[in-house]
Amino acid sequence: MRYPCPDCRKNITPTKNDRYRSHTDGEGEPCPMSSDAIPAHILENGPVDVKAPADVPVAGVDYQRCPNCDRRVRLTRLGYFDLHQTTLRGEDRCPVSGVRAAHARKIDDLPLPSLDETSTDAATESTAPNAAPAANAESDESWESPSGSAPAASSGASTATSSPESVTTPEPSMRPETEPSPPDPFSLGTRLSDRFHQPWSPFLQPTEWKEPKPVFLQPPEYNGPVKPAPMGDLAKELATKIKETFYSYSNRKTADNRSAQVTLGPSEIGTPCDRRLAMTLMGIPAVNPGGDGWAAFVGTCGHVGMGEIYEFADAGTGRYAVEMRVNLGNPLVPKGTSDLLDRRDGTIVDWKFMGKYSLDKFRLNGPSDTYRIQAHTYGYGAELSGEKVKNVAVVGLPRAGGSLDEMHVWTEKYDKKVALAALKRVEDINRETLAQGKGVRPDMEIAATFPVADDCRYCPFHLPKDVGFTRGCPGK
Repeated sequence: MRYPCPDCRKNITPTKNDRYRSHTDGEGEPCPMSSDAIPAHILENGPVDVKAPADVPVAGVDYQRCPNCDRRVRLTRLGYFDLHQTTLRGEDRCPVSGVRAAHARKIDDLPLPSLDETSTDAATESTAPNAAPAANAESDESWESPSGSAPAASSGASTATSSPESVTTPEPSMRPETEPSPPDPFSLGTRLSDRFHQPWSPFLQPTEWKEPKPVFLQPPEYNGPVKPAPMGDLAKELATKIKETFYSYSNRKTADNRSAQVTLGPSEIGTPCDRRLAMTLMGIPAVNPGGDGWAAFVGTCGHVGMGEIYEFADAGTGRYAVEMRVNLGNPLVPKGTSDLLDRRDGTIVDWKFMGKYSLDKFRLNGPSDTYRIQAHTYGYGAELSGEKVKNVAVVGLPRAGGSLDEMHVWTEKYDKKVALAALKRVEDINRETLAQGKGVRPDMEIAATFPVADDCRYCPFHLPKDVGFTRGCPGK
């Protein structure tokens, strides 16, 4: 026992719950009707002969004679008559189009009576002797005619004449009307007088919709800025715990923590302060954490995010080298980590997440010597690794901005001499500390002999009140 599939035209064995079993179409692909319910008109037509060819149309399954125009019309998948015309010449569309074949029947065209004929016949029937009550007399008495008057009720005491002169004019309805209908173009309204009949429609039609007048809401009165609510005891305790956890994480001693490194890196050798380099080379402990480290943490997270973006953009092609370790061949500045190398353009890119003040200054004056030397030093390390470097770039990204439209990019041709000069400066300062008795004389005494620059804000050795130069540098 098999039933034809309306999609692939194969005869398929049904399941116990009258569904098509899984099968393929003529091209070997799964048929869309697999596991679907067998349409009702195919079940009613019964199973087909297995020996019959599958590509021959079956009456009641693929087509059926239209009861209205007597044409053989194709059936849709669900057993509806397809759209068709009444004749082959393409005249009027058959009204049975789109109707389920099981419910279709012949539709007779009847002339529609005019409004005058309808009202005359109704008046004649209502005034005929011993006439039965009209059908509309039993309808809801709340209906009102388009003129606003109610039809007169039929009764056995109606007049016996059928002449037009005997037809009395119905009294207008004195029933008070309800509130006006809401201004909705799809609402029929609350007053029945807002609706009217059309001779070709059995439904009440809404009257013309009028756009309501706009209602302007008054803005609330401004009473000045709202004072923030102070933190409660529980909130203050939680804030303290968050800071303590953050400090512990920022000061951890791990290889991936740049702030915990003990050797100089490319980001430090460009500082204009010789004393800062000397104190770092002698291993003097830092006394100024440079704030709580939140800005540096946000920058680190931004670097991680930009790395993920360019790892996605690389897609295994090798165009981008993300977070590339570079060896500088110098024991005082042994290595560093370049943010990005675009191998196609030969460009070293260094991300800088800046506040508004720093970003405006960068946009106006370009990068500081520290940033410029850092970029060229990364380029030198990449060149030592066999990479081709043509340009260096410093990209200033808004740390507190809301759009990349605030980004500013600075570029320059790569110059190896810039990196070599910075590395030679570090070697000269280290040689000077040894000449002054490093390891023999106090380190702070030796550090005091080096000139200091106005670069104290984030210096780890800056201690303004230490005028005696005992633990840190008082600065310029």
